[in-house]
Amino acid sequence: MTLRFLKLEWKQFVRSASFGKSIALKIIMGFFALYFLVSFLAIGIGGYFILKKEFPASDPLQLVNSYLLFAILGDLILRYLMQTLPIMNIKPMLTLPIKKSKLVHFVLGKSSFSFFNILGLFFYIPFAIVLIKEGY
Repeated sequence: MTLRFLKLEWKQFVRSASFGKSIALKIIMGFFALYFLVSFLAIGIGGYFILKKEFPASDPLQLVNSYLLFAILGDLILRYLMQTLPIMNIKPMLTLPIKKSKLVHFVLGKSSFSFFNILGLFFYIPFAIVLIKEGY
């Protein structure tokens, strides 16, 4: 059923009137997303060494954790301002023998594969790996 929903989403995207403008915008957004992923990955890998060099008296892990609440609040604000909620035109599907719960689960599942959900992981996972490598 999920595969059918994905096919319908793809057809809706390709057959839309603003397909050319939409595809150009998605390509530009893809480049920005790639830039941010690489930037967060570089900061995640080099963050420990930068903090160790700039603040030799403090522990880099404690320094990062002291600003963790602000990072979470900034992430929530960024998501609220930038992330669009996934929508699906369900009116034509209401007459079909598809459970409404399947439609709801599909729409909720689409939002879990958002760029904003993985952006922070590109900083914290490399930072944690460097910390483990350095003996934490």
